[in-house]
Amino acid sequence: INAEYMGAGAHLAYTRGQQMIGWPLAQGIVNATIRGHTGLVELDDWGNRLHAKHVVWNFAEPLREAFVWYGPGHLQLIAPPVWPGGATTRPPLTPTLLTVVCWFPFERFPTILPVLERTFAAINADDGMLRDVFLRLHPVEFGGQDTLAETMNTVMSKQHVVAVVGGEDSSGTVVASLLASLLSLPILSFSAASPDLSNKLLYPTFSRVIPPDTQQARVLLAVVVHFGWRNIAVIYSQDAYGMSFLNALHDNLPPNITIRAHEAITNKVSRSARSLQLRMLERLKNARIRWILCAITDPAMTNSLLKLAVEVDMMEDYAWLSTDRVLDIDHMPPGLLVTFAGGTSDARNSSNHTTLISRTAFQESLAYEAVAHLANVLHRLTSLDRDVFNRSLILSELRTTVTTSHLGTIQLDPNGDRLNHPFSVFNNQPNKGWVEVMHWTPTGLSVLRNVVWPANTDLTPQNSPNLLAIGIMNELQEHDYVPMLNFALDTINAQPNLLPGRKLRCECIFIYWLTHPLTHSSTDSLIH
Repeated sequence: INAEYMGAGAHLAYTRGQQMIGWPLAQGIVNATIRGHTGLVELDDWGNRLHAKHVVWNFAEPLREAFVWYGPGHLQLIAPPVWPGGATTRPPLTPTLLTVVCWFPFERFPTILPVLERTFAAINADDGMLRDVFLRLHPVEFGGQDTLAETMNTVMSKQHVVAVVGGEDSSGTVVASLLASLLSLPILSFSAASPDLSNKLLYPTFSRVIPPDTQQARVLLAVVVHFGWRNIAVIYSQDAYGMSFLNALHDNLPPNITIRAHEAITNKVSRSARSLQLRMLERLKNARIRWILCAITDPAMTNSLLKLAVEVDMMEDYAWLSTDRVLDIDHMPPGLLVTFAGGTSDARNSSNHTTLISRTAFQESLAYEAVAHLANVLHRLTSLDRDVFNRSLILSELRTTVTTSHLGTIQLDPNGDRLNHPFSVFNNQPNKGWVEVMHWTPTGLSVLRNVVWPANTDLTPQNSPNLLAIGIMNELQEHDYVPMLNFALDTINAQPNLLPGRKLRCECIFIYWLTHPLTHSSTDSLIH
């Protein structure tokens, strides 16, 4: 080849009328092109050969050419290689190890960590989900003994960290998202639902597989509209979760519905909190608002509130609707309505239409969806031979990739919020447990079956008083027959078919101006 090429270079210099020595000969050699028995021979400006053919030999019986390489992007398979031991399938590769940091408040770690461990094990065991990639779970306790600086240092010191999964509540996730943005780390949450986290100026790397509270507020308002209610009350936590829910209600409130009262409560069960709750329930009772929407972060506080509502007789003639936070409560009063993010086709298609729901199962499902979506993104990047350690690329793919899991379709909008996520509305019915009574999608609310209200009736509570008062005009000294009348009313109220959904009560109106001169006090008494 050298001889042929030198000759071709000399010939090129000769045809140009140049001397065939020194620089003219060198130029001729660089610019010459020949096609020899080894293929095209051509040099670049630096004298290096272009388009050289390389052969990859396979030392098997017999010796064979496995591949021929003609240049970047031009590899031709000649014969499938035979691997050591005579195998025709390629040996398993050492998987790419990717670390996913899971970030949660320390007080929730004992319940969240087992869920994530099961989720990561299921994802890594799925050959169709991640090929040649292994996801490693690295839990980080947010809070407790760790300072923010120590937490950041822990994340930065870990190799191959590609994303953060976590933030169990909205308040903690706000801080975690700010730290993740400083590290340019994508953070994918399955439980933080505050609409504030949709602000990409403050939280540019945050995404979630759970719908924001704006959607849950829309579902509850759809239920309110369905039953024709006009005046509602809202009880919410005095934190990011509760405030964002209240704002979402106001933003989506139909013109014919009024929030007559809204009460904020703290997330701390104490003797003073009980006293405050009693006064709050008394205010709602006096306002005669019987449709109450709850968005309370702490399940223990919700449990305390509902127990007090039973004590003060604010359950049977009322409609209580709540977000899914109450799913942490083991024993809830019957008649409660709860929104639940996700489709439950098994419940709708079963013969008894009954399913057991729990907050733990709910979080486990969403945790699986979060990790499955992240795994699908990484699988897509590896299949396209893209850089799986490029955090900006991962963030972009999280918001554009569509993942189909056994739980449904996962698709995020440009803000990283879940799109088109369905909701179920469950009703805690006596002797049946949780029954799915409604199903909501962005196209509307579908009614599956009747709601059983706290009074164990399908008659919808109304703001017109269900408790009917009978006034007794009586002189002050003569009220001995009042206990007899109360006994009669109790007998009537005990017959459910006589006044369904209603109760009678006796209220004495003491009129003593009939036998005494008229005064302002007696007139006020009569008007009252």
